[in-house]
Amino acid sequence: MARAQTITGGRDATVAVIPGRYALSVGWPNLPAPEGWSWTPLSSVARLESGHTPSRRRPEYWGGPIPWVGIRDATGNHGRVIHETLESTNELGIENSSARVLPKNTVCLSRTASVGYVVVMGRPMSTSQDFVNWICSEELNPHFLKYVLLAEREALLMFAVGSVHQTIYFPEAKAFHICMPDRITQDSVVEVLGALDDKIELNRRMSETLEATARAIFSDWFVDFGPTRAKMAMRGEDQHRNNIDRSPYLAADIWSLFPDTLDEDGKPEGWSAGALSDVASLNPESWSRAMYPEAVDYVDLSNTKWGSIEATTPYAREAAPSRAQRILRPGDTIVGTVRPGNGSYAYVSAQGLTGSTGFAVLRPKDQIFREVVYFAVTAKENIDRLARLADGGAYPAVRPELVTATELVVAPGSLFAAFSSTTRALLDRAEANKRETNTLAATRDFLLPKLMSGEVRIRDAEKLVGEVT
Repeated sequence: MARAQTITGGRDATVAVIPGRYALSVGWPNLPAPEGWSWTPLSSVARLESGHTPSRRRPEYWGGPIPWVGIRDATGNHGRVIHETLESTNELGIENSSARVLPKNTVCLSRTASVGYVVVMGRPMSTSQDFVNWICSEELNPHFLKYVLLAEREALLMFAVGSVHQTIYFPEAKAFHICMPDRITQDSVVEVLGALDDKIELNRRMSETLEATARAIFSDWFVDFGPTRAKMAMRGEDQHRNNIDRSPYLAADIWSLFPDTLDEDGKPEGWSAGALSDVASLNPESWSRAMYPEAVDYVDLSNTKWGSIEATTPYAREAAPSRAQRILRPGDTIVGTVRPGNGSYAYVSAQGLTGSTGFAVLRPKDQIFREVVYFAVTAKENIDRLARLADGGAYPAVRPELVTATELVVAPGSLFAAFSSTTRALLDRAEANKRETNTLAATRDFLLPKLMSGEVRIRDAEKLVGEVT
């Protein structure tokens, strides 16, 4: 087996041995391999590459056609193929730094600060120095390597050192060993797990589209006042034909609910300036010590991302974190008050959840306000506002009252009811997709270590995947 070249410089590979749990180790682990599998240095089947950051003091190095993978790209796309990044560089930035453009299908592992996040490049990109990157040879399917790294998340944390900022250093990365079968078997494993990931990705995109459609309606009705503006434009253009009641894009019954003109403040005539506190209650229920249940299903900020509760943790009463206090009901909206710019918000659809005191819980005062509360408080401009207002050093936060101070025009209840009726089906479908995604992800996470250890045969895994997809 020809040894792949490693391009990182620095110290040689460590001679230490730190076994992982399934198929990854620092050093030769001397552990038995499943039948047909074998341990081999990762550097013999993949080229290890480092990353770099072009100078921030040179703005001409930034912006351009070359995507640049940073930590936020990895944490926001963990386990996925990445096609776009938050920042990009250009040929000048590459030429004047140690950064390199790496090819499509390069596997990137975050090694500092947030250790253990994995993405695969969907096109040529560069990365920051916070990553170790592998360009796989024909002997190693890059997605098989991705699944190994995903399965070994706990081991990757053991491979890191540092009391404040844990880091996987290059001597350890250079010593990585992987337990792998032949390429045909790798491809079969990838096909099984990839079927689940493909369905998860499809659901994610569908949910994003449904939610984006509902957000566009919210913005048009309650931010841009599109229907009223359209009425005013039609009056100016077609007054002589008296067709002001003809709607260009809304059903007649909804169209008739909008005022014909804007007032001097730019709001629809008869509407008033208000805030979310007019239509939602803040933190309405919390567990008391006397009433605390025997067990809770806990929602934490770290498992709530950009509209999705990705996981919950069951706790017995005596083991529950002290911050597990907020009683959550279906129809509530939760917004993280600690580092609000991280997007720890979601619409609650499940029964029986308990949230962290790090959330502001908004409960609509009437069912007609459910959707408008969610879309108003989680609009990008409002999340950005909360992020700017956050203070507190290492854990910047906002007071919950600042969340309910979010501006919202107060329209007639009939219009809020119409908005709820119009968008509820979209939001319910998106939530159903998220629930299915959680089931698919749980199946993948169940199969992942078992396939990596050879405990489950591929044909058995294919049968299980067929049942859930």
